[in-house]
Amino acid sequence: MLIFLTSDIHPVAEAFKEGILLLGTDPVTAAEAPGPGSLPLAGRLMVLVFTVLAMLLLRNFLGVFPYLVRSFFRARGNAALEGSVRVSRDRNIMALVFIIPFCVLMYRYRLWAPSFLDYFIPDVKILLTASAFALCLVLRAALCHAFVPKRTNHDNYFLARKSAYNYFILLVVLQLVTVGILTLLQVSDEVTRVVLLAESAFIYMVLILRRGQILSASCNPLTTFSYLCALEILPTALFVLPAALL
Repeated sequence: MLIFLTSDIHPVAEAFKEGILLLGTDPVTAAEAPGPGSLPLAGRLMVLVFTVLAMLLLRNFLGVFPYLVRSFFRARGNAALEGSVRVSRDRNIMALVFIIPFCVLMYRYRLWAPSFLDYFIPDVKILLTASAFALCLVLRAALCHAFVPKRTNHDNYFLARKSAYNYFILLVVLQLVTVGILTLLQVSDEVTRVVLLAESAFIYMVLILRRGQILSASCNPLTTFSYLCALEILPTALFVLPAALL
């Protein structure tokens, strides 16, 4: 009986003696996470929203753009834009819409990237970036209302205040065109980041110059400088310094 049992075992052992490994021998690794420059879901939704709005407002933008170009080269161009109620209204809408791609660019190319954002997932990080920029805009508006002049020309003051919308739109348009060109040329993200920061600094200097020219029409140099510090330089510094120091 033992002989029969032994003979029955051999076929079973032969069946499991060899086998073919169908899977690879390399260790299984988790799927790669998106790179630091890629857009999370929230960013892709923001791009989609902006694309739809841009298509709907394209005609309005084409009507505003010539005024924006004139305001870039001459301070009087800002007055011409504000002189048209329709153009001024369309400009305000465009400035609001262009906040979306600006925040996406800030996240995508780390134009504003304090180190504490690294503790959050990408979706939260881009939302925090947009929230920080919105907070900067609220602070700027609060300062503009707090420092309304009592004796100087109010028209020039509000013209200087609203001129920031013009240069913001020009900045975003310039950066979007730049990103498109550099992407086609396959330029690295780090080089693109430096170029975008340089463009931001350049447009910001033009904004300071034009606002100074507008305010100087009704203010002395000291008052003009004080207004520029309170209304432009201070909120900008409060927004930029966290990215540089934290």
